[in-house]
Amino acid sequence: MKAAGIDHYGDSVRPMTLFEPRRLEPDELLLQVRTAGVGNWDDIARIGGWDLGIAPPMALGVEAAGTVLAVGSSVQRASVGDALRGPGRSA
Repeated sequence: MKAAGIDHYGDSVRPMTLFEPRRLEPDELLLQVRTAGVGNWDDIARIGGWDLGIAPPMALGVEAAGTVLAVGSSVQRASVGDALRGPGRSA
């Protein structure tokens, strides 16, 4: 998978190759991103000013739209194949 992200807080954003997604938690889903938004929140995360629950190296991007590829066992409001948009967490 391709992404844009950082290796350390404060680094410049660079293209990254990510590993395949890990196994989903029951309340998570996997989204194949078609469009991503960039905002000031991404720069705040880049410098370490926003705790996203993950640490570098990490992909940046909070806004995304795409197609649901997989859903966790407790996800009820989305199904595989659904078009979805909204904020989320990249890992």
